[in-house]
Amino acid sequence: MRDKTVIRFSQFVGLSRQPNDIAGLEARTWRDHLLEWPQYADQAKEFNGQDFLAVLRTNRQIGREPILRATANKYITDMSSFYQWLVGAFSPPHFTALYGQ
Repeated sequence: MRDKTVIRFSQFVGLSRQPNDIAGLEARTWRDHLLEWPQYADQAKEFNGQDFLAVLRTNRQIGREPILRATANKYITDMSSFYQWLVGAFSPPHFTALYGQ
């Protein structure tokens, strides 16, 4: 699941962004968008080939149920551990404060 989560976040902030250039505000905004992420989006034909924001726009039109907060927290955990590994122990804690908010 981590690879899909990293891809979704990268699509949101921009695929060419450097990790040190990502602001905490972007992580919080992504977290908020996760609460709109449709259940089973990877399996739905309506979302094939769409990036993160396009899936959200399409879902506003078709109205699939969003993922649960617990699922969103799993995605945040994936990104948090990946970001800590990527940037190192001295990076800003963008993701650690996002759980359950």
